[in-house]
Amino acid sequence: MKFYLLFAAAFAVRISTFSDKDTTTTTVASTTTPVITTASTTTTSTTTQSTTTTSTTTTASTTTTQSTTTASTTTESTTTASTTTASTTTASTTTTQSTTTASTTTESTTTASTTTASTTTASTTTTKATTTTAATTTTTKPTTTTTAAATTTSANTTTTEPPTTTVATTTTLAPCPAVPAAPKNQTWVAQDSTNTTQFIANASFRVWTKFEYAPHKGYCPGALDFTNTKKITAKHLILDGDEWVSVTFNETAGNKTKELELVLKNNGVDYFVQNVSATFSWNNFEGSNDTTTKTIRNDKIHGYPVPAGKAYNCQAAAEVQLAPEEKQIQGLKIQPAIWEAFSDFGNRTVVNNTDECLFDFNDVTPEKVSWNITVTDGKNTTVCGKLAMSTLVNVNYTSILGEDMVANFAISNTTEITHSMSKTCSNDSLSVTFWIKELDFNAANITMDFTTNTNGTFWSLSHATLSYPNGGNPLFPNTNVHAGVTTISSNATLFNTTYGSAFMCHDKHWINATDTWYMQIEDVTIQPFNLTNQDYG
Repeated sequence: MKFYLLFAAAFAVRISTFSDKDTTTTTVASTTTPVITTASTTTTSTTTQSTTTTSTTTTASTTTTQSTTTASTTTESTTTASTTTASTTTASTTTTQSTTTASTTTESTTTASTTTASTTTASTTTTKATTTTAATTTTTKPTTTTTAAATTTSANTTTTEPPTTTVATTTTLAPCPAVPAAPKNQTWVAQDSTNTTQFIANASFRVWTKFEYAPHKGYCPGALDFTNTKKITAKHLILDGDEWVSVTFNETAGNKTKELELVLKNNGVDYFVQNVSATFSWNNFEGSNDTTTKTIRNDKIHGYPVPAGKAYNCQAAAEVQLAPEEKQIQGLKIQPAIWEAFSDFGNRTVVNNTDECLFDFNDVTPEKVSWNITVTDGKNTTVCGKLAMSTLVNVNYTSILGEDMVANFAISNTTEITHSMSKTCSNDSLSVTFWIKELDFNAANITMDFTTNTNGTFWSLSHATLSYPNGGNPLFPNTNVHAGVTTISSNATLFNTTYGSAFMCHDKHWINATDTWYMQIEDVTIQPFNLTNQDYG
């Protein structure tokens, strides 16, 4: 025991001679410790240094710990420097910093509901202790170091989801009831209250609409056929100088309402269909006992014109769109479209004085028409270009109810034009629009564009456009008002002509010669700009 005290005193004296210097000792250790951590344990260590604290650095090269632990482990410990020697020193202040890296086995508290097997590599605990020493008194405050064990966990997780079974749910809807075949055309004679005949037709009359069919869980197309030629009457009216004939089909029976009214107007030059309305109850259709009535109508038709004293006679059906605001396919179909009104019928019971139907025959003969392209500056009028030609227009389209239709008309000598020149003549381009009117209705517009080539040595017809409004158009009957304006165009180049010269040819030329539409032009004499003394060059 005495020997141990003497050795310790000698060792302390030796250390005191280096009190102004930091002493570093390196210890290398390699330890592998298997640990199974399940308990919750707190270990507290307190070390007191009386006079001098020596900084010691201990390095552990590798610590490998195999453990069975949870996914997250936190270890708290209180420690001081690994080596403490009590001695007396005269240094005014000694600050010792100690870094300790060591392989440490620590009992910690682990709480987890699931235990996961993991592999932990390079588990290292680093402890830093800071000590402040006064002149004669050394006070050592323990430093608490919290060591988080870095754990790398590799786990193969297999997630098994229960199998999903999808059962297809099929709802079987009953088909819509079959629509009966269209009735055959019959002869209809409508008389007023004085037994004077006001209207004769040789046609079938069918109203198309939609009705709700419960087994189908939706709407189905429905047809109301008028077949009783004994249930037709007429009225003749004079309003504001115009003649009107109202034809009523009334086949109401019991609590089933079924009525149709057809109104024609005569303006002294032509007469045409102006208004159509149909009133019916829902119990006219299969599966319904509903006696509620509905009226569908159109008061702005202005269609199917025919010269006064003539009969409208077309094998192509007449389709009148009804209730266009509902945006459904509803209307009156008259097939064939053969009727006569505003005639002195006497005892006659058949249609007479038939007019040729433009929709049945493509034999409209156009006439040659001339126009001058002029501008004015307020005082003088100048002719900038001249056009002369005959033009026939042919357009194929589909009706409201899916029928194939053909519009066939010519540019007449009453057709007005507008053009792109204003105040002064243009010498390199011209756009001309022909306003096609029928029954004072702007039924179509045709625009032709004439331009010069890049170096100005030739001019040509470079572009043509045809547009027409749908719905209530006498030149395009049976069109759907919801389709708006149809515009079709062609970039065909015609009449390549030396600049400053006119194009003249009696042969036929076609703009867009396709199955959809075309314009046939013949007997052409055209010079759109750069005239010589306001005449053809």
